[in-house]
Amino acid sequence: MKVKLKEVILAVPALSKLASANLSLHTAYALRKSMVELQKEADFFREQRDKYLEQFKVGASGKLGAEAETVMNELLDMEVEPKVDRVSLSLSEDVRLSVNDLESLAPFITFTEEKK
Repeated sequence: MKVKLKEVILAVPALSKLASANLSLHTAYALRKSMVELQKEADFFREQRDKYLEQFKVGASGKLGAEAETVMNELLDMEVEPKVDRVSLSLSEDVRLSVNDLESLAPFITFTEEKK
């Protein structure tokens, strides 16, 4: 699956929230496998970000210059191909997520309704 690095970065907090929930063993195992792979991409982003921040010497104000901001946006727009499968998560799972969480999880989680 190809995704932008930005999607991975935005999904990490929601994935962490989801990982702390009591899920079925099958779902928890699949989620853990995905999280390991996505964390590799997040670590890559942090390494690159730190390198660029050092290179551009962010001022005391903490603001990036135009060139640094362009480079950071290019980094976030970079396509990556983590070795993950979409995880199916039943809407009947006892998990509390925000609408923002659902949005950031969309590339990595398939939400399913159980038919009764």
